[in-house]
Amino acid sequence: LALSTPHVHLGDVRAGTSACANVSVRNLSTHVRRYAFVRPEPPLAVRPAAPEPLAPGTEADVFVELAPPAGEAPRPFVGELLLRSTYTTTEELRLTVSARIV
Repeated sequence: LALSTPHVHLGDVRAGTSACANVSVRNLSTHVRRYAFVRPEPPLAVRPAAPEPLAPGTEADVFVELAPPAGEAPRPFVGELLLRSTYTTTEELRLTVSARIV
């Protein structure tokens, strides 16, 4: 598996709103691959939560969302999403997400 990017920067995100980015997951193997994101901690979310299996050579879009709650103090934000292959227990990919909560 491969991610289209190892890092997403969402810019300024106002507390009480959300920002999203699209990231692609590509199957580089010759087998159908299943994968899942380890449940992210709020204010991060990823959709779809339970993606469909990927045929060899295909890719799927996932949407990363940062939604800081209203009233959250301005601060830099850095979080991480972990993608695990369910084909092998050893394959993990990390996607970092950054933004400035304003």
